[in-house]
Amino acid sequence: MKSNKVIFKVKNLSKSYPGNENHYTLKDINLNITQGSTIALIGESGSGKSTFLNILSGLEPPTRGEVKFNNVSMWNSTEKERALIRRNELAIIFQSFNLINSLTVWQNIGFHARLSGKWDRYLAEQLIETAGLKNLLNRYPDQISGGEQQRVAILRAIMAKPKVLFADEPTGNLDDQNSKVVIKMLLDMINSIGATLLVATHSKAFASKLDIKLKLKDGKLKS
Repeated sequence: MKSNKVIFKVKNLSKSYPGNENHYTLKDINLNITQGSTIALIGESGSGKSTFLNILSGLEPPTRGEVKFNNVSMWNSTEKERALIRRNELAIIFQSFNLINSLTVWQNIGFHARLSGKWDRYLAEQLIETAGLKNLLNRYPDQISGGEQQRVAILRAIMAKPKVLFADEPTGNLDDQNSKVVIKMLLDMINSIGATLLVATHSKAFASKLDIKLKLKDGKLKS
């Protein structure tokens, strides 16, 4: 459900890397993200989209600046505190799927939700039916296609009922047909749980379906 509540507040965020301190991948970024919004983060390869997602989700520290999630400073928190936020409040869909190869499709789908204590078998069965994965539950990731693996990764994230879902090029490894299926499924499911969505994408078709489009260029964020 959309609201005016600010869920992420980014202030004067900059990022450079050791050995190249004078070059900023991200430079003095300020942004408020409201609850329930859907945001496309666009820009050329190497523009810092993945870096920005990683900093917001607590995976990679900024060089300077502040990120607050629900008024809690992500980078003044301990790693344990950030890990708890990621487990209980956030979910991430990676371009490379990041499924656990030793677990079945069914076990992968429930992995994050079980960790966060949000497992809901009825919801899982509904989503599996919607995603067309019912006949694949006992297979392992290397036994299913790339499009099917991405659907499993989306279900794993949605099952955790996150407040915010980050997706890093979720259709980057898929053909056009699978991309259309994944985009529709992701947006339908995000709407059903009322989560905020922030997507790094090259896909104009995907970006056009989201509320807000932001472009990263030369380290700056532009609407």
